[in-house]
Order: sequence, then structure tokens, then C-alpha cells
Amino acid sequence: MKIFPLGVGNAFTKRFYHNNFLFDFDGEAFLVDCGTSLRFSLKEAGIPYADLHNVFISHCHFDHIGGLEELITHRLKENLTTKVYILRDMYEDVLSVLAPGLGLQQIEEFCEFILLDGRTPYQVNGFTIELLPTTGLHIKNMLSTGARITQPDGTQILYSSDIKNLMHSPFKSVVTRNTRLILQDVSFTKNGAHSTFEEVIAYYPREVQHYIVAMHYDDNIEDFYELIEKSPIRLARQHQWIHV
Repeated sequence: MKIFPLGVGNAFTKRFYHNNFLFDFDGEAFLVDCGTSLRFSLKEAGIPYADLHNVFISHCHFDHIGGLEELITHRLKENLTTKVYILRDMYEDVLSVLAPGLGLQQIEEFCEFILLDGRTPYQVNGFTIELLPTTGLHIKNMLSTGARITQPDGTQILYSSDIKNLMHSPFKSVVTRNTRLILQDVSFTKNGAHSTFEEVIAYYPREVQHYIVAMHYDDNIEDFYELIEKSPIRLARQHQWIHV
């Protein structure tokens, strides 16, 4: 599998694009989150909207869903339907984001919602997607989810999306001998909505920390290079492929 970080920054980044990742499922593009900066990131990367058939939304903050209406609009101009994968309970929230601009008729005509129940795995081109519940662990009472993605050969990737309360999350419990990558939001400064570097190190066992790739990080990331270099954690780099 190849993974292309379209953006690696936090919600208010001035240097990086929003934290959205494009997974290549053996030729099938699968976009994980769709922030408002997507229009700029796609243009810079030379990726057309027509290629983005599948979009997974982890939660409804603007840096994760703010670009979805524009993506669907560009695709409907080419008469293309978009598959939108969301937690079933998030359907009304996602609809409330899209309906004012697109209207229910266009949504029904050009969107295929794949409503995931959080228990049943879903397959896309031979890759298995399992939701990892994080509701209330990023922002109190907010619906949200992470994911575990399993390749046809059995190797696995964890995607945290946004989470603060790691200690009550399921991520550590689903790490197996097949885990090869943990895409984890990491804030290098004190933060009330995201895991800090210290919290991530304290949560994950030492033997799996070298699988962690930090994302959703701060604009002043250079200030923490020495800390990162002394740790097992790596940084996701914007517009640089990650190979798993």
C-alpha cells in the first residue's frame, strides 16, 4: 500500500494543509478526511477530483469535512458519483453540512453513503476497513472514529484521526504482530483536543513506537526536531509517499 499525505497540519495551520491522507488500495483511491484546504493541496499535487471516488470522514470538524461539498460538486459536474463512508450515527451531521450548498436532490443523486455501524468490517478493493470508536475522546460528546485498515496480505495500518484521551481509546488493544504503521495525531505543545508527544509515548508500548508516524502537528515543528530524532517516532511529510 502507498499513502499520500495531502496535508499534515492542524486545523489552524498556516504552513501546512489540513490533515488529510490519500490511500492507494492497489489502484483504488481512498481519501481519508476532506478538509477545507483540499482544493489547494490537490492542485499542488496534480490530483484531479475525478480520481477521488471514495471518501471517508472521521468527524465533522471543518479541517476534516470542510472540503467535501466542493469535492462532490466538482465530481457531479462530470456526472460522477462519490461514495462517502461515515459512521452511521454521523449521517444527519454530514447531511447538515452538505444540504445547504448541494440540496437534498443532488446529494441523493450524486452521493452514495456507506453507513458503517462500527462493528462490521467493510471491504474496498480487497482492503478491509474497521472503525475504532473515539466518540467523546477528541471533543466531549462529539461523534468521531479512527480506523484500522488491513491489506490483502494481512498487514495493518491504524489511523487515529483526532483524539485527546488516548488512555480510553481502543488503539493499543488492536495493535497486533501485523501492525506496520500507526498514523497518530501528535501535538508537540500542550493541547486540549489532541494527543501530546508525551501522551503518545506513555500510551503505546515501546516495542511498537517505531511504527508511529506523527501527523496533525504544529507549524513550528522544527522546534521539536531534536526531541523527535531522539525518539522512535517519525513525521509524516506533506506530499511525500509513505510505503507500507
